[in-house]
Amino acid sequence: MKRVPKGDDKKLVEEEGSRYIQLGNLITKARSQEERRKVQDVVDSSLAIVEKIRQIEELDLQAKAARPKVFVFDAENILKSTKTGKSVAAAAKKRARLKLECNPAGFFQYLFRERKQVRQARHGVLLHCGLVSIRFNSAELTSLQARWQKPLVDLAEACTYVLDQGWKYLTKSEFNLVAACSRLLRELRRGSLSSVLAGVTTLSRYWELENAWLLFAVDPAYPGRAISAIQRIIELHTELREKKDYLTASLEALLQAGRTPPGPGDFVLALNVQRSRRALSLADLIAAGGGPYLAAEDFDCSELIQSEINAAIEDTAKQLALLIKKIYELNRVKNFLPTGPTNEVDYQKLKQFYCDYTGSALEQFEKETGNILPFASSLITAFLQTAEPLSYRLMKRAPANPDSKTQRHNLDYEASRMIGLIDKINHLQTILPVLQISRFLAIKTSGQGASQFESEAVSLLNELSELFFAYATKMAKLLADIPTLEAGIGLEPNQEPDQQVLEHIADRDNFITAITLAYLASAWLVNHEIQEMLRHERVLLNEKKSLLQKLERLASREQWKVLVEQLDKLQGSGMGLG
Repeated sequence: MKRVPKGDDKKLVEEEGSRYIQLGNLITKARSQEERRKVQDVVDSSLAIVEKIRQIEELDLQAKAARPKVFVFDAENILKSTKTGKSVAAAAKKRARLKLECNPAGFFQYLFRERKQVRQARHGVLLHCGLVSIRFNSAELTSLQARWQKPLVDLAEACTYVLDQGWKYLTKSEFNLVAACSRLLRELRRGSLSSVLAGVTTLSRYWELENAWLLFAVDPAYPGRAISAIQRIIELHTELREKKDYLTASLEALLQAGRTPPGPGDFVLALNVQRSRRALSLADLIAAGGGPYLAAEDFDCSELIQSEINAAIEDTAKQLALLIKKIYELNRVKNFLPTGPTNEVDYQKLKQFYCDYTGSALEQFEKETGNILPFASSLITAFLQTAEPLSYRLMKRAPANPDSKTQRHNLDYEASRMIGLIDKINHLQTILPVLQISRFLAIKTSGQGASQFESEAVSLLNELSELFFAYATKMAKLLADIPTLEAGIGLEPNQEPDQQVLEHIADRDNFITAITLAYLASAWLVNHEIQEMLRHERVLLNEKKSLLQKLERLASREQWKVLVEQLDKLQGSGMGLG
């Protein structure tokens, strides 16, 4: 006789049975071909059933973790992707080789050819050409130094402000031109001409001043670009803005060559003419093809400013991640929400669904929905009869992880709230038998005065709209968690798709239809979130473009490369970065 299990034995049998049910549910879940193969290997193994369940759940979690994470930038990886300042150091080395030294002319070459040309040159006013050597004109040199020293304090203040604030607005090239201007101002303040007047003009004496000024002679556009960048930023400073014209004129006198009276450029040229006893042009002093002399990939700034830039990169990346999440959510809704050419919602599927349920002709839809309360009650019933069986199948296939369990719980919760709304709406109809949809829209959109019962009706319909939206959103998330199975994946030639694949594809189409209906119902009831998404789509895309441009402007080339790689991963995860 078969022994009937009692007590602890019965409990063990029940536990064993529940494990087999759990294992069966895990085996039948939708997975990719590769994931199904791994699960089958576990099933075919000699492991205990508890261990099989554990390993299959672990495989599902690994598959979930392998998918790209959305909405998160690894800011630390971006900021540590390279040692900032590499291009700054490289440019500084090239600037050190910017200036060419000219071999001195012989006595007869100077006397019979170079001397006359030097005296006729515009910088010749700074020089006195003797028969054997060239000396500086002390009066002209003293006047020149007085002219350039006068505005230096105001210009240094302006450049300091621009370097403190300019990184927020300028490109790296613009900022680094201002940094070069600041270096020139520093050398001009340090560059006393007393040694020149004393006849001491060794090659190294004014080397830094010469290099600092000659940079602005490398490209004729450099002085104008530096001045323009400084003008833009000092507009933000009240006191400096009042000195804008004076500062601009002073910068032009210092940076531009060929001006009258002579400026620092004429001194640099005259200094080299005096050393070499040759008639020279600025081009003779600049090494050919030695650039770039300014960094284009990093800001040439202090460590303090660089730390502020890095903080801005991290903050902007976080803003971009949040914005991409909004765009992703918008695209997810739009993927299920049919819209017309002007972005208006197309309700044809909802109309057809409702008319099929009620048995009325499609042409009668507007009349059927004229009184919105009975329409809403019927719509809930029709939707739940269609969606609930699908949602149970969808929940069964969803991965066994905490996020999916939460979504499953919420679907049940929201469905029960919808059912509760039917009773409330039906009860309200006994007091408010007619609420025209036009009246509902007027109250909802323009805030027209409403009676107590009209306000209650609008409140219930608002709640229903939010429930439809939440139901659709969570159902869409569950659907996204389930790996897509396409007919033919992993099949041998001439092999038919198995029943599980065919059922999954058919169910997936039905899931999509149910999600679409829920979003359409929510939009029909003028859901605020959908309205805002559709209205602000262009604003979101423009804001994303602006943040990307800001990050590209602030980040070094290596930082930008890492950030773009992370963006590509987000895009590959279906975020629709657009």
